Amino acid sequence: MQLQPPQPSPTTYPERFPAPGPVRGLAVVLWISAAISLAVLVINMATAPMFDVEPGYAFGYSLPHTLIGVLLAVTAVPITRGRSWARTMAKVVLIIQIVLQSMMLISGTSPFWALFLLPLSITGVILLHRPMSQWFFSVHQRAANQEYTQQYAAHPPHQQVGQGHYPSQQYPQQTYKQQPPQNGSWDQYPHQQ
Repeated sequence: MQLQPPQPSPTTYPERFPAPGPVRGLAVVLWISAAISLAVLVINMATAPMFDVEPGYAFGYSLPHTLIGVLLAVTAVPITRGRSWARTMAKVVLIIQIVLQSMMLISGTSPFWALFLLPLSITGVILLHRPMSQWFFSVHQRAANQEYTQQYAAHPPHQQVGQGHYPSQQYPQQTYKQQPPQNGSWDQYPHQQ
């Protein structure tokens, strides 16, 4: 029997919920994938002179791995804090890495690195879609939405309460006093004339 995660209430504070195991595991997978992807750049640049390869060609060959490694390293820390942008970015980058490593494995261009990075990417996507991971991100998303609503719904950012669209110093204050009637007495109504 699988335990269901508790349902988040809108008043819960997300800081009280530490990152569950799948989210911490995802962060570890992201760090390992980033390290391996950046190791591809270092190894290719270091071994380029031994194989009489231009350094520019070695860098260009390693560029897809490098970009993916940097993007994964950027999302590794914020994902443990429940940031929705980090979750979305990690999902997109992991899917791109799955496609890229599958193509490299099939074409045979760099099957050695694909054998490491492809299983890590698949594991990362699986950990990202675990029920505890989804619950963790939903708690943080609801808290962020509630904070945004409290901050901006009561007071729109461009208009303060009690003021119109124009500054109060631009127009003189008008006082409304009862003016005497021009024709007739005070107790006479104008619509009866």
